[in-house]
Amino acid sequence: MEMEKKVKGMHCNNLHYNYDLEECDWLFKHGVKPIGCGRHDKTGNTFIVFLVNRRYKELCALYKDGEWR
Repeated sequence: MEMEKKVKGMHCNNLHYNYDLEECDWLFKHGVKPIGCGRHDKTGNTFIVFLVNRRYKELCALYKDGEWR
């Protein structure tokens, strides 16, 4: 998790490590840009790193409510 270690060193609290790749794909298609990616050291699961802002929060809420389907 080299990316995560570098980001943690920056003391940035508004990051989200998203492991739901289907949701990430949907966010990409709606214009949200990732700032990084990585693989969990223990589980090997892939994650995408996003900078959390108003647009990201709105789209995540829309996705989770199922209103996009």
